[in-house]
Amino acid sequence: MKSRYVTKILDICSGALGQIQALRAVCGKDTDEIESYQFRELKRLIDFAWEHIPFYRRYWEHHGFTPEQFQRLQDFSLIPCIDKEIVRANYKDMVPRNYDRGRLEQVTSGGTTGLPLSFYINQAIAHGRELVHQPWTYWHVCRYKLGIDKVVILRGSRVDERLIQQGIYWKRSLGYRGRGLLLSSFHLTEATYKSYMHEIRKESPKFIVAYPSSLTILCTMMKKHNEAPLIGLRGAICSSEMVYEWQRQLVREVLGVEIYSFYGHSEKTVSAIPDSQHRMLFEPSYGYVEFLDEKLNPVDTVGEIAQVVSTGFQNDYMPFIRYQTSDYVRVDNHPPLGFTHVAKEIIGRAQDFVYDKDGNRLPFTCSDEVFWNIDGIIAYQYLQREVGRLLIHLEVDNSFINESIQNIQIEAEHMFYNCDVEVLIVDRIERTSSGKFRYFVQTIK
Repeated sequence: MKSRYVTKILDICSGALGQIQALRAVCGKDTDEIESYQFRELKRLIDFAWEHIPFYRRYWEHHGFTPEQFQRLQDFSLIPCIDKEIVRANYKDMVPRNYDRGRLEQVTSGGTTGLPLSFYINQAIAHGRELVHQPWTYWHVCRYKLGIDKVVILRGSRVDERLIQQGIYWKRSLGYRGRGLLLSSFHLTEATYKSYMHEIRKESPKFIVAYPSSLTILCTMMKKHNEAPLIGLRGAICSSEMVYEWQRQLVREVLGVEIYSFYGHSEKTVSAIPDSQHRMLFEPSYGYVEFLDEKLNPVDTVGEIAQVVSTGFQNDYMPFIRYQTSDYVRVDNHPPLGFTHVAKEIIGRAQDFVYDKDGNRLPFTCSDEVFWNIDGIIAYQYLQREVGRLLIHLEVDNSFINESIQNIQIEAEHMFYNCDVEVLIVDRIERTSSGKFRYFVQTIK
């Protein structure tokens, strides 16, 4: 019997080799060649799931689907979709029979607006895949040499409490996100700002790898203190959160570089990279993507909003097949060679929509024009707990004038014209447990 160590090494190699083969199958290829590759991958996955995964056979039989019906790519729509609720209820039954569960780790994602989503992942295979996928992605998009170029990382990582007590909020990073300085996102405040800037300038990074919210806090403080841009900085790499146009403008103004935003999720069924116009290109080597409306019909009209429904490749240990991600995009057309799906922008999750008094669903744009020319605002957050009502939390300093609250309310009600708005001052707007800062929290079911 192979040891756990040998099994892990073999899984890493399997993940890496699989991604290399996938990239070779789609890079620079036209739509017909890509779709031919994707059909083969889907056919293999469907047959495997039918034979070895109890949940899929039971679920598909209930909906009248059998693998023999999948004869061309267009037949994929015959397969019933799954969503987070279905995964939450059945994930223990979505692993193949006789699969060594010792190779799997149970992970949890979400939970900010409802019950957390649990599922299994083979971390070794996923790691091997990313060892190939991430360097290719970063180099393809912004010429970032992963593991070679120095970076500063602001992505929620925690620093040992003993260092924090000494006023040290960083540690060295040799991880998969890059070689350089890893800073705590939880301790960047007005009181610690100068220490952060000293270490960042000493590092002389080529790129900043960050949550958009953490990068926004840094740039806001740099702007307030009239800091000069970082010499030699070539870009900011962001993922895991929405990137808004006002954030791009702030980074251009303060740092003089572009934000390169990437899209993916913990389930690892989908990946998208930006082009020069900040459109999002969905990578056909990573999985099969569909843009569907609320009735699960295809959406191909430019500018329309659609949900991302994805099927990940290279995952036989717990495949997600026609998975409704609850992420939404604004559809575009004319993808470049090597891609089949492109979006004008990532709109956000199902929880990133505002519901007005009539129940209309409006994309939350997170425009900060409500707060323009108002001194003393450190941070803000919109919350919606009931239809037609918005609450704005403000974190302020001593320069904030309370009379500004009325102006903020008027401007917000003008922007969200069919909603009532209330503004409250709070001591601090908390980040999530992973260090993310959320500009909009919506808990309507």
